[in-house]
Amino acid sequence: MNAQDLFNGPVMKLPRDRDEEDFERYLEDLLEAYLHVVKTLDSRCHLCVRIQGAEAEIAKLSQWIRNGVRKYLAGTPEAAYKELLKGINFVYPRMNNLFSLKVGSDKLGHLYRMVDTKGATVPKERLFHAPFNLRHKVGQHRYGIPGFPCLYLGGSLELCKEELRIQAAALPGVTVAEFAFRRKVKFLDFGYRPSALASVVAGSAMRKPGENPRLEDFIVNYATCWPLIAASSIKVLHDDQPFVYEYIIPQMILQWAMSNAEWDGIRYFSTRFTPDPEAIAGTANYVFPATHDSGPQTGYSQRLKDTFEFTDPVVWGSLKNCNLRLEARNKEGELNALGKAPL
Repeated sequence: MNAQDLFNGPVMKLPRDRDEEDFERYLEDLLEAYLHVVKTLDSRCHLCVRIQGAEAEIAKLSQWIRNGVRKYLAGTPEAAYKELLKGINFVYPRMNNLFSLKVGSDKLGHLYRMVDTKGATVPKERLFHAPFNLRHKVGQHRYGIPGFPCLYLGGSLELCKEELRIQAAALPGVTVAEFAFRRKVKFLDFGYRPSALASVVAGSAMRKPGENPRLEDFIVNYATCWPLIAASSIKVLHDDQPFVYEYIIPQMILQWAMSNAEWDGIRYFSTRFTPDPEAIAGTANYVFPATHDSGPQTGYSQRLKDTFEFTDPVVWGSLKNCNLRLEARNKEGELNALGKAPL
């Protein structure tokens, strides 16, 4: 198997559908299968040789991930976090390559937020993050700690609809806004699915060793950190239940990332909306934690207020056609034409 086959193949495919009730066993099998494929890569492929050179790192990272899940399920979340932290610190030199450069809206494109307001007209702040005095309303999120407000944005309205489980009949009652950055931001970029990178791996810039060293390093580092991305990209098996196994690792990643003052958020691909295996922008979610340094536990994060501007809320209103994809694009066009201002 060459590198293109690896990134485009079933073992590395993300997101994953869990077909095993025992989450620990499923995760163990997933990571072991990946390690096995890495060991058997084609030695004639220079990228494969470099990925195989990271085999020991992949194995150690996988073990720390499994240890973290095991300790979490044993009722010791602090010990679980310490185990995952060992793995993150171990591969951090490679993970550092997965942080974005400082970028603005001109590079990231349009970002949206959707809230089901049942058609009611709401103040602008309703489309921002949950205020600190309403922490009790902040529940489980894939990248989100219960009780900790974050601002969640999506790369398309169609994506937002799927993430919120909005049915077509309820769509006219949702309220939407478009967001933009007031300054450049840096984020941990888990927004690339392996299938989106397969064509890059097969491209002319990667055919000879050393032809594009920065891109080659990114591919190898992504493959090394894949167990961490994979453990955070498993579709929820019991979507209607209060505890979500699949959120254990991504929630701890968010906890770790919040300790790094150099970053602003995380970009991550959706596990619900994957219309095109190579799509990136329109299937990417963003999470920006609402930091609160001191003072009363009310209101909104000053850091996020300084970071974003956004349009006034727009109620979707009556559907104009039965093609929901076209409907969403038309609504995006309507938002794109509106002016934006800070909160």
